[in-house]
Amino acid sequence: AAGATMVMERYRDQMNRENLRRAVTAKILHKCQAGILDDLVDRGLYNFIEAKDLYHHCFASMIDPGFEINTFRKELAMILKQEQLGMFDLITNITAAFNELFQESPNGPDLFYEMERVDERVILGQALTMFQKHPTFDLQKLKRITSGFWAPDSDLRWHERLSSYVSGATYYNLIDMCFLTNPVSASELDVTVRSWYYFDLVIAHLNHFVGLHTDLRAGMANLALISMRESELLGLVNLPGYSPNLTIRDYEVQFRRTAQFLSRAISAAAGGLNDEDYYYPFIT
Repeated sequence: AAGATMVMERYRDQMNRENLRRAVTAKILHKCQAGILDDLVDRGLYNFIEAKDLYHHCFASMIDPGFEINTFRKELAMILKQEQLGMFDLITNITAAFNELFQESPNGPDLFYEMERVDERVILGQALTMFQKHPTFDLQKLKRITSGFWAPDSDLRWHERLSSYVSGATYYNLIDMCFLTNPVSASELDVTVRSWYYFDLVIAHLNHFVGLHTDLRAGMANLALISMRESELLGLVNLPGYSPNLTIRDYEVQFRRTAQFLSRAISAAAGGLNDEDYYYPFIT
């Protein structure tokens, strides 16, 4: 949540004090919801369809102009695993609170379709993590699906495309844009989405580098491991007992690639956004 609020430095001068408070609140609510859903899916043995349904029900309802709390509760009760019903009220309250903030924001309704598009990207990316972990491990299937994901440049590999889908920092820009005093231009929106595609990719990469061995012990081949041992992992049918034997050079190659993505993010932002305060170099 603290990281998500840092995005606001790009926009805070374009909001009044009350909308600044509302934007911070909305981002914290959304970040907490995303973390809760991630934990529920990881610990609840959901299959792909079940995980996708849970994410979609919650994220879509958070911006649904026709949101009705009783309908939401009925569907959530059917989707959640029985042992996780203790989270029922918290998820419901977060959804309702975010929806109210979004509907009352100056630009929320105008940004609905862009937010829905990014939502669907994150929902699909998170649900597909089912194929990275035991016992539903299937990297061949994951590669077939993600190779067709949209990317701003054609040279991105399939697991790099997926990396951008599982991070949600683009969405926190959109939340801030909802609360700006003036409408957002189409050109600013397009450049922001392109630039933050790469920031999202880098956020996921670095997070997965740090958690690589922890995830592997838990039965998951995360995206950093896949980027370094793709050919080996594609030949496996399960993960238990696998040892990647990583070297310093393996990491150096990946960090160079990560630096390239950051360069693309800054270039995209510099080419289409006014950045007199050097916000984008700062967050990089």
